[in-house]
Amino acid sequence: FSLEQIEKRLAGDGFIRADLRGAVRVYRIAYRTERLLGQEGMTSALVLLPDWPLMEAPPLVVFAHGLEGIAPACTVSKGDWTDAPYHRVGSLLALASYGYPVIAPDYAGFMPGSTPSGVSLSEDEAHSVLDGTRAMAQLLQPGGTSDRVVLVGHSQGGHAVLSAQALAGSYGLTGQLSGVVAFATNWLPLKVVGLIIAKEIGNNTRDDVGVLRLAMAYLYTHAEVYDGPGSGLALFQPGKRSLVQADLATCPSTQSATLEALGETSSDFFEPEFV
Repeated sequence: FSLEQIEKRLAGDGFIRADLRGAVRVYRIAYRTERLLGQEGMTSALVLLPDWPLMEAPPLVVFAHGLEGIAPACTVSKGDWTDAPYHRVGSLLALASYGYPVIAPDYAGFMPGSTPSGVSLSEDEAHSVLDGTRAMAQLLQPGGTSDRVVLVGHSQGGHAVLSAQALAGSYGLTGQLSGVVAFATNWLPLKVVGLIIAKEIGNNTRDDVGVLRLAMAYLYTHAEVYDGPGSGLALFQPGKRSLVQADLATCPSTQSATLEALGETSSDFFEPEFV
């Protein structure tokens, strides 16, 4: 991406007074990680390298993005970079053009045939973030970055980098964790997700699509990661599982599917015992 392309892209995406310095080279990679401890996994990622690094050995930025959906097609690395608004990409371009090497994991679970990515599941996200530092150490020549690492996360990514900070001491990383920046952080305790689908709260599939979809993705993916394939759909009534699966396969940005086919409230499609 030339400097002119980046300027045009960020202007269309609502960035104001971004301090841009140079062109950026973008790569798509994959690297090994762990899901829960001991469970092998793999994540795809974007790597952005500045043509004009901020200094001789700049700090490494690991950028954790917000929730775009749980289907493989929803990954940030497969997003349309030419079209605004797609602000995850704008943040990456701004950081890299300023002079930071950046790696942006998609999180584990987006490779074909793998267990879905755990939405706001701390270990699942954090391992992908921390292993991004190891991937960059393998990818770049020695001295390509300093030993300083800064984690930056937006929305669900804020949850991911705070989780990575908490687990860095036990799980480890390559380099020295020097800073954590979490903005517009989405932090969901399980109790909150339970309240979203509780009958007494009154959320419905016509007016509360976003929050119900978030709860569905959270509960479905946690069950899949913790209890194994098929456990996520077991949370839903048998007659509604195919519709749930179709809805979860869409990306939130497209909003092509509708929840109304599942019923009026979560009680119409979640297993009553589970609720």
